[in-house]
Amino acid sequence: MSEKIIKSIPIYKGKILDLQRNLVSLPNDELAFREIVKHKEGVCIIPVINDEIIFVSQFRSGAEKVLLELPAGIVDENETLLDAALRELQEETKYSSTNITYLGGYYSSPGFTNELVHLYLAEDLFESPLSEDEDEFIELFRYNIKQIKRLLTSNNIMDMKTALALMMFLNTKNDQSN
Repeated sequence: MSEKIIKSIPIYKGKILDLQRNLVSLPNDELAFREIVKHKEGVCIIPVINDEIIFVSQFRSGAEKVLLELPAGIVDENETLLDAALRELQEETKYSSTNITYLGGYYSSPGFTNELVHLYLAEDLFESPLSEDEDEFIELFRYNIKQIKRLLTSNNIMDMKTALALMMFLNTKNDQSN
């Protein structure tokens, strides 16, 4: 049931993504076009400190609004996923971790992009500031589990990677309390 790429036509090459138009052969031998956003891999971190999770709030051009999210970012060239997670944690929260756990990788929207975001749980945080990106303007917030449940159910978390990571975190917490 897979599609075979016959021809890939580059449309745009950017800093964090490329756009291409693929001519594909469908399982029924018909031809179709697929527009694909080729995106660098990303990381998203759940930073836990004193039974609270640290969130970032920043304007997102794609959504045209300020969103409440977990710290996240792109994996730089020649950087491991773990190194990227620790760097983003430091840049965005001014903390690092001695206890960071990989939770898995998930496609953000596989119908049109190959973007794969890797989730991490960061515990045992300690202060470790790193200069933030020059084009990022971030405000930090901390919420406990009860507040996070309310944020999720009241549609205050509109970022899918954040929602998935938080649901995984809450599910793990529920498993530990049973």
